Parts: sequence; structure tokens; C-alpha cells
Amino acid sequence: MKKIVKGNNKIGKWLNVATMATMIPVATGVGFVMGYFLDKLFKTEPYLVVIFTILGIIAGFKNIVEFIIKEEKNLDKDKKD
Repeated sequence: MKKIVKGNNKIGKWLNVATMATMIPVATGVGFVMGYFLDKLFKTEPYLVVIFTILGIIAGFKNIVEFIIKEEKNLDKDKKD
């Protein structure tokens, strides 16, 4: 994921926080919707909804961890410059 706004301005920091705050709900929602439609298609209710929702939660946490690691690298890079 790319840094949204370069520099140390307050708007950029708030946008980065807002991005992080939406990662888990969006990934969970995508997983839920995929599971819901697959359940309807294969008539396996509620198994695929549960599985894909859990996978969405895991994906959201993974995205947050990757985002934090990249932001820390950017902070270290900015401090060196």
C-alpha cells in the first residue's frame, strides 16, 4: 500500500489513520458478501459465510500489520533525510 500523503502534515496523518481504521471492516464485509453469495449458489448456509468472514478478518489484520511496517520504514527513511 502506498503512503497517501507525503510529508508530516496533519491531514496526511489523519488520512493514514482513517485508512487503517477502515481496513478490517472493509475486508470483513468483502469476506461476508463473498460467503453469502457462495452459500446461496451452493446451498451450504451458513458455512461459507462463517469461513469467508473469518478469512476477511484475518486479511484485515494482515493489511494493518503490513501498513504499520511500511509506515515505520517511511518514518525511519524520513528521519535519515
